[in-house]
Amino acid sequence: MENRIAVLSREVADQIAAGEVVERPASILKELLENAIDADSTELSVNLEQGGCKSIRVSDNGQGIDAGEVGLAFQRHATSKIQSVDDIFHIITYGFRGEALPSIASVARVEMISRKRNALSGSRVVLDGGKVETIQEIGCPEGTTVSVTHIFDHVPARKKFLKSVSTEQTACMEVLVRIALSRPELRLNVTANGREVLRVPHVKKISDRLALVLGEDVAEHMIRVDAEKGNVRLDGMITRPDYSRANTRGYYFFVNGRFVRDPLISHAVMTGYRRVIPEKRYPILVFFIDLPPEDVDVNVHPAKTEVRFRNPRDIYDCVVEAVVSGLGAGSATEGIWKHAGEITADPSYRQRVEEALKRYTLVTGAKRPVYHSSAGPKPVSSFTGLWDGSGLRDLHEKTEDGSLLPGIRFSDLDYLGQVGAAYLVFSGGDKMVVIDQHAAHERILFEKIRAAAQKRADFRQALLVPEVLSLSPSEYEQFLSAQDILAEAGIDIEPFGDNTVLLKSIPALLTNLSPKQFLQDLVTETLAGGKILSTTALKEKLFIMMACKGAVKANHTLTDDEVKSLCAEMDTTPFNATCPHGRPAYLVYNLSDLQKLFKRT
Repeated sequence: MENRIAVLSREVADQIAAGEVVERPASILKELLENAIDADSTELSVNLEQGGCKSIRVSDNGQGIDAGEVGLAFQRHATSKIQSVDDIFHIITYGFRGEALPSIASVARVEMISRKRNALSGSRVVLDGGKVETIQEIGCPEGTTVSVTHIFDHVPARKKFLKSVSTEQTACMEVLVRIALSRPELRLNVTANGREVLRVPHVKKISDRLALVLGEDVAEHMIRVDAEKGNVRLDGMITRPDYSRANTRGYYFFVNGRFVRDPLISHAVMTGYRRVIPEKRYPILVFFIDLPPEDVDVNVHPAKTEVRFRNPRDIYDCVVEAVVSGLGAGSATEGIWKHAGEITADPSYRQRVEEALKRYTLVTGAKRPVYHSSAGPKPVSSFTGLWDGSGLRDLHEKTEDGSLLPGIRFSDLDYLGQVGAAYLVFSGGDKMVVIDQHAAHERILFEKIRAAAQKRADFRQALLVPEVLSLSPSEYEQFLSAQDILAEAGIDIEPFGDNTVLLKSIPALLTNLSPKQFLQDLVTETLAGGKILSTTALKEKLFIMMACKGAVKANHTLTDDEVKSLCAEMDTTPFNATCPHGRPAYLVYNLSDLQKLFKRT
């Protein structure tokens, strides 16, 4: 069949374009909220059904749309924000390309009711699959209400890839949290399935809103920071080093009021926190970065979540200065950096800046910069067998017919000592065995927790004093949706009102942990992120996280009795060759392996 060039139909073109803007219900909610804010709204009401998968309704008290322009609002590239190409470089509003409403209408059924301020009546327009069904005059309050239903009915392939209702609602709540943080003057009321999940009043300062949106615990550990570099002005809040999370989901960057994800700013944050925060821990922060509109390109991504800076070095330096100065002012970090200029004068700092800027400018347009190792290809070690797993053996050797022979028991090995406070070295006949103490203990705890949960055994340890944790609205919803699964894992939580939960018990195997820190890590590592596809997968991930937190860590010297106990546990633990993450728990080297390493064969 001969392929001929043809112009796509408007319906197909609209749905393809919609795919760039409308990825999931949260994308629809984001566009509607930004439209409402651009209309000078001070009050927003949001209603979600089934996490936004069934319906989304957003009502505002903004300027409204003139009756003669209601239908025009759903035509692609119809906008009141720009008139010429030059206007693109002076954008101060959220939306400007005229793609949001037509994109939403092409994949769902949309009803919009709007009345302009001081007008006698309003208008109602209904579209289904991008086609206008009704436009009529109607009596209604000032402002605009947009109802979106039958979401993705016209693109079933997209609908098939939606996550669970709770996951989609969590994504919607995260959008609402960003809006609430960026607009302290806004009143916001959110209901989900008939239940109020968020009510945010008008406040004058962002610090007054942090407790409502991110939780009281986060707000209590935050300090204010600010900095200025050239035309760049930064104002925000960061957590002290003693309060951190296991990932970067607590990063909220707003550039001229617009939420963005930016690797350059993230890199600068960790440069500022260098030496004061544990490895693989990340702060929670809210940054408001203001600069002239012509110095930032907001048109590099269809969803406008990425931007491109004209002077990225100024941004980097401003972020580092704000973080370092803020941390240096606190008693917990007094003396680490006396002044922000001290870190910027450090040669290692200049090297980090140059590397970050080089990576930042590797690509242009809508593609996200990708960080690659600047060290080049790793040299091949002459001790490759020690690290690539080629020396790995199963302690249970196989006969010719494939059956297993009884292997060496860990308890029968001769303990030689500990290397690097992390690896246990044993000898057994003509074998040398090296155990990763953390990986081995992690597998032991994981199998114990999983076995107890399968037997529905009660392995909980009640806390003498229950822990109270204040959460963000999205985190609170995550806990409620997973409450039964957490109970199976020995974690008893109860709603305590106002986005607060009460932790009453944790698994007895984990009593050496800080309950509050454990609960916070539970949110960031296990419940958040929208990657859990099933109850079984959530349980598995939860058990792995619990085992990892409870296992003995590296840099911990074990006594002889503790080593003996670990070996005895390993002898009775199934799948003990790896930790739950798949990393080796032990390596075994035969005499022939050692001879090869010493060039004796």
